This record gives sequence, structure tokens and C-alpha cells, in this order.
Amino acid sequence: MPAEPTLGVEITEAGSAGEDILEWDAEIGGRRRPQEHAYWRSTGGIPVWCRRGSAVIGYGYVHDMGATRGGPAIVMLGPIGARTPGDAAACVDALVRWAHGRGGVVHIGVPGLHPSLSGLLRAGFRIQSVETFCSSSPTGFFDPRAYIPSLTLEGTALL
Repeated sequence: MPAEPTLGVEITEAGSAGEDILEWDAEIGGRRRPQEHAYWRSTGGIPVWCRRGSAVIGYGYVHDMGATRGGPAIVMLGPIGARTPGDAAACVDALVRWAHGRGGVVHIGVPGLHPSLSGLLRAGFRIQSVETFCSSSPTGFFDPRAYIPSLTLEGTALL
């Protein structure tokens, strides 16, 4: 687990307030994508809030993938977003700890500029693959210091 403190961040399941995550994701992730959120939920993805006290500082999804053939259960994290890099790092730390509590091996895809990357590596996560994202857009889709995409999108896979 990451060595950095969670800075008082708690994880709560979004439940019926999960629709608000669409708005957070559109703001932080750079685009509206209700179909992806519907898909994640239909496959058992759990939308969660990252809270510091009563304030929401971020959001994410936890995907319990179950046990692999002859291997441990896998918990995939992402997307995860916050409005600031500091809150993003605290959210990742809290989500990793929360996911470890569910059992199994945690997988997360982290853009190289994300502030949680060094803490995850120090905590024993290892880089499994590195992907390259190319775009001709003059503006970025998201701030890689405050957003982690779902593992199947751009990013570095950490186990």
C-alpha cells in the first residue's frame, strides 16, 4: 500500500448519488461519457466518493474482478479524479487502502505525471506495461496530475 498518509480521506460508496459522478468525471476527465459509466456499473463497478470530512474531494470506480484461474482476486481501480493534484494523490492512497481491504491484488493505470506514482512504486507496486497516448488536439483531455483513467485506457499499468 502507498506509504503516504491518506490525509483524512475516507471512501464511501456513491449509491443513488452516483449520478453526480458523471458531472465530476465530465469536469475532471474532460468529456461527458454516460455510456461508459453505465457500462462500468452494469459490470459491477462500484462508484465511490473520496471525502475529507464532509467535503467531497474526488471520485472513482472500484471493479471487483473476482479470482483468476488459479490466481488471486483482482480489484481494478479507475477512473479516479480530483480537482487538485494533492487531493488526487490522497484519493488514490485512500482507494488503494480501501481496495486492499476488499482482498486480492490491486491494479491501477497511472499516467506518468500523477503525484501518486512514486508512492505506489515505493509501496511495492510494479509497472507491468507502459502505453503511449497520442493526440492532435491542441488541448489535453485531462490533467494527468489530477486524473487516472480506467485501466483499459491510456496510462501505466501498476500491479
